[in-house]
Amino acid sequence: MFGGLILDVVIAFVWKSSVRFFKQIQSAKWPRTTAAVLQVIAREADCPEVEIKYRYQQPLVSEAVIPFFSLNAAKRYGDLLVVKSAIIVRIKPNDLSKSWFFDEDQNLSQ
Repeated sequence: MFGGLILDVVIAFVWKSSVRFFKQIQSAKWPRTTAAVLQVIAREADCPEVEIKYRYQQPLVSEAVIPFFSLNAAKRYGDLLVVKSAIIVRIKPNDLSKSWFFDEDQNLSQ
């Protein structure tokens, strides 16, 4: 049974990471803008993840969910993002209500 739980986490991680990867490719040429971090939550879900809520234009608030293999890794990543700090997000050109957050657009260092 324990092996099944680990497999579930791996499958969820691979699925969520794949979806994020395709969103990253799709949005590669979207313009970037600065956003303010509102909340960062590391949590257990079908796989550990960090949820980042941010505001990039009044009143537009969005969120990003980043999957991890372990909750400790998710918490360490979440600690890099400080509430009220600035991050870079990609905004869909013809629909400003859609935005994506990616590590590659940030200057995060440990």
